[in-house]
Amino acid sequence: MANFHAPKLKIERAKKHISELHNEVAAYVGRHPHRMVVQQDTDPRYFRWVLRIIEKIPEEFPVIIGDVVHNLRAALDLLACELVRLNGADTHNVYFPFSTDQNGLEDAINQRHMDRAAPDVVDMIRLLKPYHGGNEALRGLHDLDITDKHKLLIPCSHFTGIPNLEIRNESKTTAAVINCRIGPVQDGQCVMRTPIASNIKIGQEFDAAFAITFGEGSFNAKTIIQTLHELTQLVAGIVSTFEQHYP
Repeated sequence: MANFHAPKLKIERAKKHISELHNEVAAYVGRHPHRMVVQQDTDPRYFRWVLRIIEKIPEEFPVIIGDVVHNLRAALDLLACELVRLNGADTHNVYFPFSTDQNGLEDAINQRHMDRAAPDVVDMIRLLKPYHGGNEALRGLHDLDITDKHKLLIPCSHFTGIPNLEIRNESKTTAAVINCRIGPVQDGQCVMRTPIASNIKIGQEFDAAFAITFGEGSFNAKTIIQTLHELTQLVAGIVSTFEQHYP
């Protein structure tokens, strides 16, 4: 097998899982699982906009997300082994090093046996700053992988607006409800209150736009698909950097 081919295979597998997740998310969104219902507020001058979740986020989403994360994290361990092998050293118990902070990185390099790689390669690892306070995305990927070993990476929804809605008040001015970010939302949650509008009626329902996001951790409230794409690009870039170091 060619140099660095193994981590690349893991990255390609991660991309396929992202593609699968993208299709599943699109199908879910297409079923209009979130509705916004207009209700009368306790103050008769206002409306309450209440979110109703018609269909919960499918339970297979966390499994696919975990598959993406695991393949990307495994690509880094395979990369670490490749770098040690290229230095003619034993790859047994070699892992890509992560630490809580900068002070712990040297211990992690030794404990994960990354010190068996060439000195200039170890310097390149240090420059990646795989710790909190350094490369947060890289360290966040590691944290996601650890979390997924103990519990599912369950996503949540953030309300982002009501497409094609305009609220007209008595002064004839209008207000659009777009580019919001409220969440994580729950069924029956009052998302907003607005003055009574001439073009809105109590009981009226609207499609609610939303984003599927991470629910906790380093990527809390960040959009799932976009974040996974960014993490894939990050890992692919790291592999490419070391590949160019060994032309």
